[in-house]
Amino acid sequence: MLLKKTDYKTGGVKIHSVENEYEFNEGNVVNNYNRTRGMRVKRTFTIEYVCGYVYDGVFLPTQNTLKPKDYSYGFYDLASNWLQTKKTTETTWDQNGANPVVSETLFSYANPSHMQVTSMQTADSKGNTVKYDVKYPADFASTGTPNVYNKLIDRNIVGAAVEEAKSIIAPGSQPLSKQRVNYASWQNDKVIAPSTVQSVTGNTVLNIADASQIDVKVHSYDAFGRTTEFEGRDQLVTSIIWGLDRNTPLAKIVNAPASGVAYTSFEDGEWGGWTVTGTASADATALTGAMSYSLATGAINKGGLSAGTTYKVSYWTKNGSPFTVTGTIGAAVQGNTHRGWTRFEHEVSGQTSISVSGSGTIDHLIICPDKSLAETYTFVPMVGITSKVTPDAKIVYYEYDALGRMKLVKDQDGAILNMFDYKYQVSMP
Repeated sequence: MLLKKTDYKTGGVKIHSVENEYEFNEGNVVNNYNRTRGMRVKRTFTIEYVCGYVYDGVFLPTQNTLKPKDYSYGFYDLASNWLQTKKTTETTWDQNGANPVVSETLFSYANPSHMQVTSMQTADSKGNTVKYDVKYPADFASTGTPNVYNKLIDRNIVGAAVEEAKSIIAPGSQPLSKQRVNYASWQNDKVIAPSTVQSVTGNTVLNIADASQIDVKVHSYDAFGRTTEFEGRDQLVTSIIWGLDRNTPLAKIVNAPASGVAYTSFEDGEWGGWTVTGTASADATALTGAMSYSLATGAINKGGLSAGTTYKVSYWTKNGSPFTVTGTIGAAVQGNTHRGWTRFEHEVSGQTSISVSGSGTIDHLIICPDKSLAETYTFVPMVGITSKVTPDAKIVYYEYDALGRMKLVKDQDGAILNMFDYKYQVSMP
């Protein structure tokens, strides 16, 4: 545990320090210590006497064999008291090591069932004493029929802040703000994650049924606990398409439900909601990423659409003419050409499923409602983003050096937008 830390600049001048005060909570007879059960294992040897002789009534072995596969074990407990940080004092000096500014934060622990900080007090720049209150899953868990917060505890998600409040307690008393994260069960209880995030100011009481208090409302998660559809205060629905590595988003589409979007750049089997019947292949000239797809190996399909919604389907191809897309209204619109790839966009309506077919190479295929805005990405695992396509179909490329550090950012025409240069720090005399 940190007692005191002081930072100095060249010349030994103090510029910053942090000092903590702790307390053992001996007064709590329920949770005044933590107990950890351990097991001690010791290897033993057994001697087996094979032969020998008896001399004066005593057996004397002439040969023996060790059997090293015997073990003995026992259990023990390690007990530690409930150690609480009671106060943190932070001091900052000016560049000359003078004019210190001191701030103190006091910590309280009101709920021994979870033994976490429940409130903090500090002073703001106006001299007010400000209090921050925090509640955790254990503060909302049911003692009867288990609720969603009991399920969080069962998954050892005990430190997530469910409700936070900020208020001035001196001089006077003035509530400032309050925020709450409401959790729910998703994917048949496989995922326990936030459903809404609420916030209010002043004396307003948090009300889960009051839509005007909701900052973020999550509509869906996938089986890995990643958000796939949500909406904000503007009530615009945003969908996210994720990659196979479960960590990187392939696309973010604003004003579109998850059921009506799909995107793929054909990287390593990442179909992004499309059903691809053929096989993608490596392509050094790919528009985005490092793969492309030949439609001659099989059509690409998308189901689950709404017949009452108009969609736009766009892609890039090395063909001089568009592919066939089910339900296309009128002719496909031809866009810009870059690096030998031409963009086409189809307007589709009255369909619950579509098929993209033809003969030729295709890349960066996306479908979304006609009034939505889509931004797409490609990544190299363990390195980072390699391309981004903006809602207005502009392409940005990212390049890295041999150490995986970003080196260049280029536009679709190869013009350098940003350049990064890395140098080792040279010690100054």
